[in-house]
This record gives sequence, structure tokens and C-alpha cells, in this order.
Amino acid sequence: RQSGNASNNRAGRTTDISYEFDMVSPTSCGQTPSGSVSIYVKHSNYASIFPMSYTIVVDADNNGIYDFSDQYTTVVDYDPPFIEIDNLPVGRFRVTVGSVKGCYLRTFDFTIIPCNPGTLPVRLEYFKNKGGQNGQQELEWLLHDVQNLQSIVVEKAAGDRNFIAEKIITGENARGSKLYAFAAQAPEAFPHYRLKLVQKNGKSFYSPEVYLGGAPTASVHRLGPNPATDKLVLQYQSTAKQNAVYTIYNTNGIVVSRGNFSLNNGANNVTIPVQSLARGTYQLQVAGSAGGVQPISFRFVKH
Repeated sequence: RQSGNASNNRAGRTTDISYEFDMVSPTSCGQTPSGSVSIYVKHSNYASIFPMSYTIVVDADNNGIYDFSDQYTTVVDYDPPFIEIDNLPVGRFRVTVGSVKGCYLRTFDFTIIPCNPGTLPVRLEYFKNKGGQNGQQELEWLLHDVQNLQSIVVEKAAGDRNFIAEKIITGENARGSKLYAFAAQAPEAFPHYRLKLVQKNGKSFYSPEVYLGGAPTASVHRLGPNPATDKLVLQYQSTAKQNAVYTIYNTNGIVVSRGNFSLNNGANNVTIPVQSLARGTYQLQVAGSAGGVQPISFRFVKH
């Protein structure tokens, strides 16, 4: 992580704006670029500085020099406080961020490296109900590092929650990230769906459940407020009464806080203290004791 105050383009002066640079995904796998970085803009009044823009250049000839022979892209960002830069291929990069008027400039250099496919587990980004028509509901999910995917078992259940397999999707010769879609044929009789993801090393895990009886939804878990000052409130939809463990990591992957709490079957509101954390960006991971379910993760900012 890099951080620092931004220049106001006047010698010897700084402003109250500052930036934190995070390597969200420092590796890129396969033909689909999957590297990503994030720049957290710190300011007391975002309306006065956004929209902001960034110019990113890739060292196309890999000579360590950024000049006119390299590839430049400029993008305007309207959504504070994060500037997210995704889908980056392997290579050396330099990004300069500032206001659209050319003030508050700050430059960061970074490198996206190739991954080692043998060490990366399959990751589920999301699993959601997109809605539908004519008696069908469309399910959609996004996986990362699918080169290690053996199969996907789409499972359904009635109100008794006894899941049965509806379809098995075998892994393909793909790499990186892949978007999947599936049409549920009888959502009235079987409104509960989940995925069983089987990896090539034999390990498997389940997705969170998606309910097809209501409005389309992207997630049954939410976290706020973000940014936080002294506490986080986690809204967690549990499929069983269970114990859960939370772990908070800093941007270097170091554990800075850990705790546990109890979950009831159904909706839960859990308070997680963060007042002892230093200002910065963190990752919260929550894992229940019910076997087979992938831990959920949230990124948040502590003010």
C-alpha cells in the first residue's frame, strides 16, 4: 500500500486531500485480464472534488520508461470515495489521479504479475437471482480462477431445504474469470437454489442460497456504515443456527482483529467493533460453523 498527501500544484503547499493505494488483485490469469487496484480518496467534502480523473499508462515495451511509445488511457470517475481500476493484464503501470481540473495530482507505480494456477482456489464473486419471465427465473454467478474448476452442481430445494441436484456443469479449458447463467424451470415448486463448486484438487464449497420467491437480489449479506468510525453492522442471512468467526485483515494481509458471534436461523444484525483500528482500508471475512459454505468478505474503510 502507498499513501500520501496530494499536491495542490503550488510549491510548498499541500491540501487536506490524501490517497491510499491498494493492490486489490496483484495477479492476472489467463486470456481475460483480472488484475485490479483501488485508490481511496480521503477528503472531508467529496462533492467539492468529484468527479475526479485518472490517467493510466502501461509500459508496453517493458523498458521501465514511460514515454509516448506506451499506451495511455484517461478515465473520469464520479463515485467517491474509491477509484477502482479493474481488468488489468500482466505488466508495469503508472497511474496519475487528480481532479478533472488538474489539481490534487498523485502518481503511483505498480506491477501486475502472472499467477501460479496451481495455487489459486476457485473464488465465487457473487450468486444472484436476476429475475425472469414466462415461468423461469435466471440465476447468474461470477467465478474467478476457473482453471482449477472441476464442476458446478446447481442444486434446488423446496421449503424443506433438502437440496437435490438439477444440473451439473463441467469445467472447461478456461482461465481467469467467467460469468455463468442458468434458467430455473420451476421456481414455484423449488424456490431455493445454491451452487456446489468442486475444484480439481477434490475440495468443494457451497455458495450462499438464493431464494426465487421474491424480487431479484444480489446479496443477502450487507455491511455498513462504510466508511466506519467505531463499529460495523453486519446484516447476515443464515440458513442455520450456528457460531461464526470474523477476521479483519489490513491491506498487507495481516490479521488486525478477530472475534466470534452467534447466528440464528434467518436474518441477523451483528455489531463488530472497529474503534481500535487505525485509519485505513481493511478486509472483513466472516465464516460460519456450518460446513461447506464459502466465507464471505467485505472491504471497508475506517475513518
